[in-house]
Amino acid sequence: MLLKKISILLVISTVSLCEGFSPYDFVRKSQNGPVNHVFESFVSTVVYKIPGEIVDSAADGISRNAKKLSADADRLLNSLQELLAHFDNTNGDELKQLVEIENTLQDMQANMSSIYSDIALLESITSENNETMVYLEYYLECFMESNCVNVTPTTPGPPVYDCSDPSTNITGIKVGGSGGWSFDEFIEFSGCDLILQAEHTSGVWFNIEINNFNNSEDGELIVSDSRGYDLTIENSTTVLSNLTGQTITITPSGLLTFDLSFTAVDPCNGVNCSNGNCYTNDLNNHTCNCDPCYTTDASGVCTVLNDPCAQFGNTYCSFGKCLVNQTTCNYYCDCPNLPNNCTTALWCDQSQNTCPPPDKRGMNKWWHW
Repeated sequence: MLLKKISILLVISTVSLCEGFSPYDFVRKSQNGPVNHVFESFVSTVVYKIPGEIVDSAADGISRNAKKLSADADRLLNSLQELLAHFDNTNGDELKQLVEIENTLQDMQANMSSIYSDIALLESITSENNETMVYLEYYLECFMESNCVNVTPTTPGPPVYDCSDPSTNITGIKVGGSGGWSFDEFIEFSGCDLILQAEHTSGVWFNIEINNFNNSEDGELIVSDSRGYDLTIENSTTVLSNLTGQTITITPSGLLTFDLSFTAVDPCNGVNCSNGNCYTNDLNNHTCNCDPCYTTDASGVCTVLNDPCAQFGNTYCSFGKCLVNQTTCNYYCDCPNLPNNCTTALWCDQSQNTCPPPDKRGMNKWWHW
């Protein structure tokens, strides 16, 4: 506004030189109120009132004040130009600061979004807690009005095993049979056994695996068989191999969880008798039945060869050769004076040239009578 006033004053001073205008009179009059003057050259009217700080001291005082106002206007104009140049600059320090402020504001906005989410969650929890408090207050008032007595809540105990369950006894088990029981949750056992029984007294062994065994203080699990085997289970996993009894008894007691699986196997499975065959004896142990001419060694395997020629055949067949019948493991003499296919001679007699019958098995000598 000040610049505008100064500019009007300077214009008035310039125009006065051409149109006989008296700036002094114009200014003096303008101190008392707005003054109108028509400039014919511009076909316009100027309305002006001098500022109060300019006094009507003299013409030179007005000039000095005008110069001072002009200098102030120049400085103001220069400041305005500097400000315009400053804000036209896109690389100034202020721009960098503004960018940093913008980034900071964006980060704050993102953080505020997270905070808003947390606040919403807290409001939800608070709402739920308020609802809970309403219920608690209701029940407290109820208790206070009715003089309720504290009652210790009770929970149902674990289930009790039903000893009449058909799966309690598994019988008639043959080689290759398998099965078991699974108790994944605690169950109370009392007064009954779980039974595994083979079809026959021999010919079947049991392999048993127990997993996930867990017991309370009074819980116990015992595995035994009809041939004297007995074991109390203590570990979470237990493997029992080659139980020979026809009947396997599993005795659970107290509070237990466990899984038990079994497999029925052939006692002779994997047994190598070498020169013989495996069979199961009355004690349900595997035994080797040796081929002719063989007997068992210290480990029960048919490796010991019984040579009848070494015992006495070589002596009786002195005029010929002692041979062994692989079917019966009996010796016979291959005598040079007898037919080649003769297998019944038990000694050689050069005076004979016929093969003796099986019931004689030798020459008709006095020591054979």
